[in-house]
Amino acid sequence: MMDMLGKMMEFFEAAGIPCVFHLVTGFYCPGCGGTRAVKALLRGEIRASIRYNPMVAYGAGVLVLIAISWGFSRLMGKPGLFIKKYGIFLAGGLVIGLINCMYKNYYLIVKGIDLLQP
Repeated sequence: MMDMLGKMMEFFEAAGIPCVFHLVTGFYCPGCGGTRAVKALLRGEIRASIRYNPMVAYGAGVLVLIAISWGFSRLMGKPGLFIKKYGIFLAGGLVIGLINCMYKNYYLIVKGIDLLQP
């Protein structure tokens, strides 16, 4: 398991994937900082992951919640316990992404502070 995690970390360290939207416009898109957020989350740095892009930590939390719900429903033999409210989770992620995008662009445009500067 740790070997696989190490290989994932190596892949993400090597993949410095730039955001085309940011390169063209100079503004942040809702996904900007996502690669750094995944790297931070894999290192266990939850606060840094949320600072880079909160959608990554939110998505990981939703996946854990769904996995626990699925496992618990299988264990108890009650399929009704499995959370299937995907629309709510998706809407929550979209709201978080839009707020994050507006927040980072506000600081970039109005205050001149680049929050994703390395």
